[in-house]
Amino acid sequence: MPKLPAKVHHTKRSARARKLEPLVAGHGRKPDHLTTTTSVLNEVYRERQAQAKKWGEQNHPDGTGGAINCVARDYAQVLCKAAVDTGTITWRHILVEEAWESFAESDTVALRMELIQTAAVAVAWIEAIDRRAK
Repeated sequence: MPKLPAKVHHTKRSARARKLEPLVAGHGRKPDHLTTTTSVLNEVYRERQAQAKKWGEQNHPDGTGGAINCVARDYAQVLCKAAVDTGTITWRHILVEEAWESFAESDTVALRMELIQTAAVAVAWIEAIDRRAK
């Protein structure tokens, strides 16, 4: 996204955006988990920029919904619950369940919400990997 000139930049942003900007920009004080999340999201942003440069704008059908995706979603949910019940839950269980919940959605608004949840789990998994590396 192009940067607006400073005088326009400050007048066009909402009060909420101006309040959140220091957290997103990495300024000011924030909890460690937000610092980590911001760092991971910056990496995701850079990857998206690389993808856009390599492939250009992508516009494909969603390919979601349908009975087979719903069956797979239900199976992923059963596996995740079984892993929770036996104390063997892994990030893979959680991410696969979220992904299949996305794949099963045919409503665009619900699909978007599920994809946000899937992305959030992926970010949380990356943060866990980073914590182990310390």
